[in-house]
Amino acid sequence: MAMLAVGTATVLFYSAYLTIGTGSPLSQVGLYSMLTAVVIGSPFGPYLSDAVGLPVSPALKRYLTGNDVRHLLLTATWRGFLFAILLVPLIPAEQWLVTRLLHLPLVVGLRFAPKQWMTGNVVVLLVFISSIGAPLFEEITFRVFVFAFLAWLIGKLLGSTGPSSWRVLLAASVGQALIAGLGHVLGGANGLPIGPWYMQVLISPQTLGSLALGFVYWRYGLETSMLTHFWANFLGNVVPVWLYYHHLL
Repeated sequence: MAMLAVGTATVLFYSAYLTIGTGSPLSQVGLYSMLTAVVIGSPFGPYLSDAVGLPVSPALKRYLTGNDVRHLLLTATWRGFLFAILLVPLIPAEQWLVTRLLHLPLVVGLRFAPKQWMTGNVVVLLVFISSIGAPLFEEITFRVFVFAFLAWLIGKLLGSTGPSSWRVLLAASVGQALIAGLGHVLGGANGLPIGPWYMQVLISPQTLGSLALGFVYWRYGLETSMLTHFWANFLGNVVPVWLYYHHLL
């Protein structure tokens, strides 16, 4: 029942995202494809994670056995905050490097978005999607499901049984990061024209972030990867937008 609830919630989220999503045909096709994959796959994510040796959610497992989880959640909270502090500065550094390597004009953060877009409703929507929706549902889909599915698939192709080796998990983690990066192109362009900025703003930072979050999930479990994602998006997206909206940035 818990897995069914997780899958249903994920489907509802992506259905809402589809409704307010992009107008470009590429984005629509991508969103429908992603939605289909989420519908079919998300409820199986925890089972696949268990099968390949990924931790799923240590706190949930402990809770279901009747044990106290407050210490685990507190540890995940401060650990996620520390990981986010390390991760957030890497994103602009990586964007700068990609810009130099591809000889592209630099897209500097919020200068990319006209200030008239930053209404109060947009800020509220950004807080929900970026800090709450994205950490909750992207971790379930990309880390719990896609990561585990790729590890399971690679293991089957190699003829291995039981928990995956670290080499298989590393390859699967890179794969899920690439898929997550492309997924943000399909779902995050908001109808804007395709151009070189896709690599700077969407593909490369989301791929790097997803690779880091894949490691966090692999090592510490779902609650820590969710909270790392929350803090990273809050510090890297919501706070700058709030400052920008109030003419403080």
